Amino acid sequence: RFTLKISVSLSSRWGPVLNTIKRPKSEEIIRTRDFTLTMEDIRPSDSHSAHGAHGSMGINGIAMDLELINEKAKLGVWERWRVTADMMMHPFHIHGCSFLIETQDGEAVTPDQAGWKDMVVADDEAWSSVLVRFNYPADEQHPYMYHCHILEHEDHGMMGQFTVS
Repeated sequence: RFTLKISVSLSSRWGPVLNTIKRPKSEEIIRTRDFTLTMEDIRPSDSHSAHGAHGSMGINGIAMDLELINEKAKLGVWERWRVTADMMMHPFHIHGCSFLIETQDGEAVTPDQAGWKDMVVADDEAWSSVLVRFNYPADEQHPYMYHCHILEHEDHGMMGQFTVS
């Protein structure tokens, strides 16, 4: 038999705080990447192995291609990933990490969105920004992915791959 005692010693204007999260300072963020989730005007990559029935959707104008590494991140450093869309809202997901939402649809995050997340909403009216640090490597044979979390959009190419080294 044991007793579990939880002590809350911090508070905020919204009430008790059970944990604090140390956000990176601006000088710790070494790179900013921009991603636009696109639903039209998609071009195939140079390898011509676009994912999906027609590769009719993509990120930054390119449909998913299993032969293409879209981004190369560095292990253990903070980055800012800014995400928007060319039409409608999309849930954006990044593999291999949890991240902190900096802004969502151009607005500061609310307290319930200030913790570690794995999805942020991208809209066609403003940028959403997340702070991300990859702590686990991923090579070209086993890359991580980022994508819209709407299944039909993934199936039509709204995904990309990245390595961490």
